[in-house]
Amino acid sequence: MLDRGFFSAENLERMRDRRTGFIIGLPAMTALFEALIEKTVPRIQTPSNAFMFNGTPHFGVVERVRVGGIPLYAYVMLNPERKAREEKKLSSEILERAAYLRGRRRK
Repeated sequence: MLDRGFFSAENLERMRDRRTGFIIGLPAMTALFEALIEKTVPRIQTPSNAFMFNGTPHFGVVERVRVGGIPLYAYVMLNPERKAREEKKLSSEILERAAYLRGRRRK
C-alpha cells in the first residue's frame, strides 16, 4: 500500500516490471481522477454498488483504466456520511463568507 504521493507512470511501470502488487491512492489533481469522478458519480449510489464498511454504508465501483499504457483497476468509493459532512461544511463556509462580504456575520 502506497501513499498517493508515489503515484506516477514511472513508479507504476517499475512495480509492474517487478511484478509487485500494489494499492495506491490517486491524487485528486489528476486528469484520471476527474475522468473517473465524471464517469462514476451519476451511477455510483445504487443498491448494487452498496456495501458496509465499519458499520457504515458506502458505495463503490471498479473501473478499468490505463496509466502510461499500464492497465490497472481503479476502485472509486463514496462514503455518503462523509459527503454530507463535507457539503454542510462547504455550505456554511460559503454563507459565512457571503455574510462577511455584506458587512455582517452569521453564526
